[in-house]
Amino acid sequence: MTPTYKNQPPRTGEEISHLAYRIEDAAVALGVGRTLVYRLIHDGQLAVIKIGGRSLITATELDAFLARRGEK
Repeated sequence: MTPTYKNQPPRTGEEISHLAYRIEDAAVALGVGRTLVYRLIHDGQLAVIKIGGRSLITATELDAFLARRGEK
């Protein structure tokens, strides 16, 4: 995949695979509300990383969370 740079949109036909999601985007990806994502973080069910003051949830963490939920 060709790297993309700040303020440069992806080239036509290329799709960017996110490594981490903002809280709002993680909520959309999970199909739940933002408040529930914050509750899951507070309860220790979802881990966040901080990059420059922004809270992010990694794609790996979202996959692991769904796998844990599927085991119950």
